[in-house]
Amino acid sequence: MALGADPTAIYRYFTGMDDIVLAVADRLLGRAVAGFVPDSNWRLALRDLACRVHRVYVAHPHVAQVAFCRVTRRPHELAFVEIVLRILREAGFTTDEAVLRYRALADTMLSFAGQDAGAEVLPAEVLEGDDSAWRAAYSEVSPDTHPYIKEAHGLLAEQMPISSFVTALDFLLAGFGDPRNN
Repeated sequence: MALGADPTAIYRYFTGMDDIVLAVADRLLGRAVAGFVPDSNWRLALRDLACRVHRVYVAHPHVAQVAFCRVTRRPHELAFVEIVLRILREAGFTTDEAVLRYRALADTMLSFAGQDAGAEVLPAEVLEGDDSAWRAAYSEVSPDTHPYIKEAHGLLAEQMPISSFVTALDFLLAGFGDPRNN
């Protein structure tokens, strides 16, 4: 009503709530790919593109939580898939190899976006409780029963509250291999 329109007017343009979610998700993908110019290094290009999508999704955590596992079937998603496949094919991967790598990249990027978005919407006290568990509970384990946790608890406390998206992405991209040696 604040816009001077009946709230049901939106359903003239969308078939239902799911259609709205998919449209908003596609719009976010459009924001992520807008202005994207791929680096000549295919790994850097894919890293940049995946980081853009992850960043946009996490900036809109409520949408990310419901859209990260969806297929929008809309123009911006099609553009994203086309960009990734083009980068991989031009790098020298076969179509089969490119599709397999696209799937791994998209699943990793969107899964982390959903997870990191989930953390964004947690109440502060819940998030702090989870973070402090790494500092408190894990430091109190017995070295007799959990020697590796005891040894690593400081690093766990430091690393676990931080998203590992970029680290996982870098491992993933390194694992794609060299298309000239596949």
